[in-house]
Amino acid sequence: MPAGTINLDTRIHRRQLLKAQTLRSLSQKNLMDIVNKEEPIGLLVNNELSIAMLSWGKYEELIERMTEKDRLIEDLQSQIEDVLLNKHVGQAVLNAESGKNEEYTVGSLSDVFNHIED
Repeated sequence: MPAGTINLDTRIHRRQLLKAQTLRSLSQKNLMDIVNKEEPIGLLVNNELSIAMLSWGKYEELIERMTEKDRLIEDLQSQIEDVLLNKHVGQAVLNAESGKNEEYTVGSLSDVFNHIED
């Protein structure tokens, strides 16, 4: 995998599992070596996979990518709303702007009063 990419494969291999109780006996250097080599690390608490560990740089990159994806989703939702709005009212707006739709066309102020009186 190229440097700077995050593996989104959620499968955890045995070598990536660590019992939480072993943290007591690991030095900080050994823990960092394990995390850097096998990232992500899954911590087992009471025989359940409970905690994921990864380097801070990978964590920041993951958060940045998620934020970028959220922005992309918001942009796409906005574009979809625009397309749907255009689909429903687009032709009516074009007709009104070109004066083809009598109900939207007002030639003078007296026309407005005539429409109100009708």
